[in-house]
Amino acid sequence: MEYFNRDQAFPARGVFSGLPVQAIPTKRKTKEWFKATMDSLELIGLKQLDENQKFKDFYRMMEGKLSFMELKDVIPYLKDVQSIRDNVNIPSFLRHYDIIGTIVNAFVGWLGNLSDKYNVVGLDESEVNQYSATKENLLHNYIKEELDRRIRQELLNRGLDPDYNNFASEEEKQAYAQQIQEVKASMTPPEIENFMSIRKKQVLSFEATKDNTSRELLTIEVKSTVRLNRMLILYGANASGKSNILYAYETIWRMLVLPCTHKLQAIPFHPFALDKDKNTRLSVSFFIQQVRYDYSLEYNNHHIISEKMEYAPNGVLSLFYNRKFVHEDVVPDIEFGRTVGLHLKSKKTIIDNTLNNHTVLSTFAKISLSEDAKIFRDTYNWIVRYVHGMKGNTLLDIAQQLINDKEKKDYFISAMQKADFNISNISIDNEARMQNGKDVFFTHHTIGGADFTLSSIDQSLGTLRYFQLQECMFNMLREDHIYCFDEIESNLHYDLLLHFLTTFMMNTTNSQILFTTQDQQLLDEEFIRRDMVWFTEKSKEDASTELYCASEFGLHKNLSLYKAYKTGKLGAKPELGSIF
Repeated sequence: MEYFNRDQAFPARGVFSGLPVQAIPTKRKTKEWFKATMDSLELIGLKQLDENQKFKDFYRMMEGKLSFMELKDVIPYLKDVQSIRDNVNIPSFLRHYDIIGTIVNAFVGWLGNLSDKYNVVGLDESEVNQYSATKENLLHNYIKEELDRRIRQELLNRGLDPDYNNFASEEEKQAYAQQIQEVKASMTPPEIENFMSIRKKQVLSFEATKDNTSRELLTIEVKSTVRLNRMLILYGANASGKSNILYAYETIWRMLVLPCTHKLQAIPFHPFALDKDKNTRLSVSFFIQQVRYDYSLEYNNHHIISEKMEYAPNGVLSLFYNRKFVHEDVVPDIEFGRTVGLHLKSKKTIIDNTLNNHTVLSTFAKISLSEDAKIFRDTYNWIVRYVHGMKGNTLLDIAQQLINDKEKKDYFISAMQKADFNISNISIDNEARMQNGKDVFFTHHTIGGADFTLSSIDQSLGTLRYFQLQECMFNMLREDHIYCFDEIESNLHYDLLLHFLTTFMMNTTNSQILFTTQDQQLLDEEFIRRDMVWFTEKSKEDASTELYCASEFGLHKNLSLYKAYKTGKLGAKPELGSIF
């Protein structure tokens, strides 16, 4: 395994040159990394022990306690001195004359106390295996203890004591335990596994740290124990998997609410190239009106293998539904939670209509249920209305909305003018659309009053890009939505991108955006939080996508995130060869 490429700008030197890079995210510190670290430290220690023995002999000689004769066979060049000693009257013991005694004595104190004793152990296969197993167990226990310590500390920081036991009733005790469980669950955010370039489990989280940067503008306190970021940014080299992260995010939402059209229709299944025989696993956690929902899904090309939805209507996670695959020609096994409140008839209707290539919630889109299915209806409607994928409406669709909605049209024209596009009107020419596709027209205003109109084909790509972004902004200004954008800066001047993000930050309430970008300049803005900046990088082993957050590095608060990324300290950059 390679550990050095990502920190070429800051390589280990000297005695530590063989030590694997230490400044990497915790999730990348695998068993192989720990083994390589311990082995390297072991070698460093043995080398240092040997050096210490030599230095100790020198200090003994310095103090007049070591005979010249004890060293002449150890240090080759002292043999030449012997011929001089035979002809010149030199004392049999060397004596030190203190010239730099202050410096030397500073080292004598601790060097003299170092032990130079060691034990000889067996090197047969059984001894080596036992040694490796012992070292691995020690590392495992250390990691577990450190993780438990951090979780416990985080619970205490949120006002929850795992050892608290002074409850008035058993119900209160169970509710408290469930609250702790919920907080722990929030520390285990959504997962992606075996999806496109993503092979091993990867986690992307909106959960905010204690960082106070832009806290009021860019974080949401959904509960007293949970605070979320409103903006996540993904950086990474080309082909590192940034877009695949967004596609995985989009896929799980789409599968939740969009059923297949018939039972033989294949499920969109894009496993990692080397794991085509394995299932894909996706999960997502979200809040609807401060109620937490946890959803997990496992599937292949033809079947939903399993899925589970939990929610916490009373602050305690309980079952919404749990579904398992039974057989090709058999309806799935679906269990509904007691708090859902479904009648037997509604349960049977859902089970009978949930095909093996349907998720349970998506079945709601094609059946009619009574009022007892309110929880299904509310969840389904929230996702459909407020969660959006990467592809928005077409120019024609947006323009048609503006024709029918004066308030929305006025907003669009105002926003485009604020962005220096000087657009005074937007219209549709149906006849032109029928002839050659020139359907949406933009009227441009000049200072002299001579307006002119251009079709969408004649507009710059930047104009069209910003126009489409305004539909997202319009919706977010009025309600709380979730949007994702792939390469948000595409065709936009940096100032225009910054204007859009600043408008979002200053004027929306609880909306959230997730986007990829290659614009490094954004990292130098003062409002950027480290827990909202994520990176994708290709694994050296199998070219799979690895995902990590800037906050995992523990960088000093005064260190520029822009400079750290620019110099390669955070990875997620292309490793370029020579230009010659």
